Amino acid sequence: MTLDDSLNEADIARRNRQAAICVYVHSERTAHDSIPRLQRFGCDIITRWNPEDQASDLWVKAAVMVAKAMSVRAAQKSSGEAASLDKMDRAIQALGKQIGHFEEIATWANSSSSATGKIVKKVDAMKVELEERLVTLNDELDKLKSAV
Repeated sequence: MTLDDSLNEADIARRNRQAAICVYVHSERTAHDSIPRLQRFGCDIITRWNPEDQASDLWVKAAVMVAKAMSVRAAQKSSGEAASLDKMDRAIQALGKQIGHFEEIATWANSSSSATGKIVKKVDAMKVELEERLVTLNDELDKLKSAV
């Protein structure tokens, strides 16, 4: 199933269930190359998941978190208090990139002990990036919560 097929199916599912948001989870084994790791398309969130890889659970959790934030935002009464979806999208993209680095770290760790320096450097950089993005997401979610 291609990305376009998935988006069409998500649209039908949302309308059938009278839902505002759809999280569509593809199996990593069967996902078409056009299926992103995690991306929002309007009211639809598409992600990939591998039941044999616990790290991929983070992608599904991130998709659900985005859906919750979108739901809260939709329930807001005042657009002046609206959180920035753009900021949230950028934070999600950055988090996804950092999560992807875990695969790189696992490869380094398994390949040789000489990779220790690379691992420590990457982990330090990821920690800083993740902390910054979490602060952004928390700020935006606080705006959503106070608006409801």
